[in-house]
Amino acid sequence: MRLQSHRSLFTKYGHVAELVYAYVSEAYGAILGSSSLPVPTKDIIQIVNNGMDLAKQKCVPCEIGGQPMKAEEAALYLKDVPEWRASANFKRISREFEFKDFKEALAFVNKVGDIAEEQGHHPDIDFTYGKAVIELSTHAVGGLTPNDFILAAKIDKIGRW
Repeated sequence: MRLQSHRSLFTKYGHVAELVYAYVSEAYGAILGSSSLPVPTKDIIQIVNNGMDLAKQKCVPCEIGGQPMKAEEAALYLKDVPEWRASANFKRISREFEFKDFKEALAFVNKVGDIAEEQGHHPDIDFTYGKAVIELSTHAVGGLTPNDFILAAKIDKIGRW
């Protein structure tokens, strides 16, 4: 049995946690001659899902000229940050946040700035009285990377006052 490529597994199984389980299952089958792992227990599922929690991950530096995500891959990551919207060409994601006044919007933007500095990944931010719009894209590759979704998940955590 030949292991499938990362991209074909991603397309076949959709969700990131399912991708990990499918990859491990296929690797296990290739080694032991069995095509499936035992049914995962609740503990195993929790470990896999916690490991895939985007808000718990860290952005990694990207190289200029690297490859952005394909639209299908970005669409799968969007499932983990459902309040964010992708642009029509899947080159960026954005979300609008509403607040009671300018001061609250400014405090939010400052928190986003702190997280962006900590992660080394910086969003485009537009804010005004009672509103902030955050737009994410990895400029070095001219499109989306996992970093954009990691930062989106971290911003979602502070966006829930």
